[in-house]
Amino acid sequence: MDIEKAIVRDCERVKKKLIKEAQRRGIYEDFGQEEIRELESKYFQYKYSRAYRHIDALEEWAESYTG
Repeated sequence: MDIEKAIVRDCERVKKKLIKEAQRRGIYEDFGQEEIRELESKYFQYKYSRAYRHIDALEEWAESYTG
């Protein structure tokens, strides 16, 4: 499996989950950090690859998401 496709798929899944969570519970200080840490752990060996930028982009999105 192409690792970039896998990372993109997982990031999209997490993003959808976070949007639903924000609608249900609201946004809080560490919004999305637990899910992003899980992705970072799962794909740690690709930290310095171009594919990892999708995880970084998801983290930036979660930090600036206002609902």
